[in-house]
Amino acid sequence: ATEQSLRNLGLETIDVLQFHRWSNDWVGQGDWLEAIQQLKQQGKIRFPLDQLPAVALRYTLSNPAVSTIIPGMRSVRHVAANRAVGDGKGLPPEQVQRLKAHRWVRNFYGD
Repeated sequence: ATEQSLRNLGLETIDVLQFHRWSNDWVGQGDWLEAIQQLKQQGKIRFPLDQLPAVALRYTLSNPAVSTIIPGMRSVRHVAANRAVGDGKGLPPEQVQRLKAHRWVRNFYGD
């Protein structure tokens, strides 16, 4: 499916691969994780869904005006992953700059 999506999009790499239907019960089933890791090693995807929350939190923490984040969590695994991101390390400056091109600028105050 990823190969076909790459062809359809005319891309060599998909930035984020998201699973549209997911259940935590599926984690230990099938060989999907190996397939995702192989696609990442081949450079066909940058971030599988499981890495996206950590990248988003680190992006937020990369702003010097941010000292605290309150992430959501549905499982003990989510708590552990969120805690690991709270190590004080943001993203490398070059990655922050690349991601800024995709941010949603909201100006609620009209400044």
